[in-house]
Parts: sequence; C-alpha cells; structure tokens
Amino acid sequence: MLFRSIGSLVLLDGTLVLDAPLAVSAYSQKGGSLQGYGSLEVLRSYERTGGSIAPSLSAVSINQAAGDLRVADLTASGPLSLRAEAGSLNLAGNLRGSRILASGAAGLNLASGTRLTADQYSGVTLQLASGSGAFTNSAGSSALQLEDDAS
Repeated sequence: MLFRSIGSLVLLDGTLVLDAPLAVSAYSQKGGSLQGYGSLEVLRSYERTGGSIAPSLSAVSINQAAGDLRVADLTASGPLSLRAEAGSLNLAGNLRGSRILASGAAGLNLASGTRLTADQYSGVTLQLASGSGAFTNSAGSSALQLEDDAS
C-alpha cells in the first residue's frame, strides 16, 4: 500500500517509523529520527537540518522542484535517487545505496569528505549528472566507491 500526501511532513522530534512506502510533497526534518523498512519518496521539496534517517529504509527518492538540493549523510538499503530539477545538487558526507542516481539541472557538487558508495553491480550502479552546470568534485578520487555487499 502506498500512502500519498499532497501536504508536508515535518519531523521536529521523536521517532517516525515507516513500515510501508510513503510519498510526500515536502519533507522537512529538524530533529528526531525516521526509521523502519519502508521507502520514502519526496516529490517537490526536501530540507534536513538535523535528526537522523535510519539506513534500513528500502529506498529513498528525493526530488527538489525548485532551487538547490542539499543532501548529507543518507543511506538506503536499496536505491538512492537524488534530483534537483532546476538547481544544483550539493552532496556531503556519506551517501550509500544499492545504486545511486544523482542529478542536478544546474550542476552537481561533491563537498570535501563526501563518499558515495553503491553496493549493486548489475545495471546502472552509480550515475552522476550535472545538467547544464559544472561537476565539482572537492572530495577527490576516493569519493566514488563500488562495494560487493556479498562479502
């Protein structure tokens, strides 16, 4: 069952457990914890300035319809999809998924210390697209990792 919300989800404190797929128009997290084995789909707006998102989520898909998208320290047990429709995609910290698809219409930036780790070897595992803007890798050659999760 997919629960769709045309409204916003704001997590300030406490714990929210997802045991089914959840899609929201806007997601804002300033504290608290998002946990569970469900999936999270953000359709238009994402902001996370605090709190944590557990790595057990089955999939995470974030779409920023306007402006830049900033994502840091995010892991999913399945695919991780990050898209800035009109702005730049700015990534920081550790990001991990079975596959990672990341695109920014106006550029893609990897901050110093960023590490993208994909655990799947079949199909498209790691795809980065900077659209009409620049691809800036301040993290260096260690930023992109492919790992065999079977070992």
